[in-house]
Amino acid sequence: MTVVSNILRFTIDYSKTLEERIAACGLSAHQPTITAKLFPPAGNGIVVFEAKPFMYTGPLEPDCNCCPLRDVNRFIAEADPDRPWEPAHLDHLLGYLPLIDPNRVTTIAATGDAARGTVPYIFWAVRGGPVLWIDSDLEFGSDTDFLGVRLAA
Repeated sequence: MTVVSNILRFTIDYSKTLEERIAACGLSAHQPTITAKLFPPAGNGIVVFEAKPFMYTGPLEPDCNCCPLRDVNRFIAEADPDRPWEPAHLDHLLGYLPLIDPNRVTTIAATGDAARGTVPYIFWAVRGGPVLWIDSDLEFGSDTDFLGVRLAA
């Protein structure tokens, strides 16, 4: 796994509803099943985070040719022993999205929610802007960036 880009800072205002935070991202579409019941807020108040995407370069699962999320999450957690990263959640993905190039085409996944059996991710439609979706198959290819986050220093 390799680091894809530099560290970016973003703020999450947990006083805003999930719907308000989704609306602020400028998405061209999102899956209607992404609700606060499925993804409750992971914090309180206003919190500043650092984020960076990681690209998985290890072996793929042979049955699906996809990235093994246990390896992805372990690598993110071990990438910096002095200031550990953790796999991002939906809240982080929404906070990070406005900071990135709107012309990018790489899928970005937040694997911190994988234990619930679903992973939120952003992909770019052929026409239009970013689309927020969730995947219950948990099968992401090697062309996916996996977002790591930590509290800002």
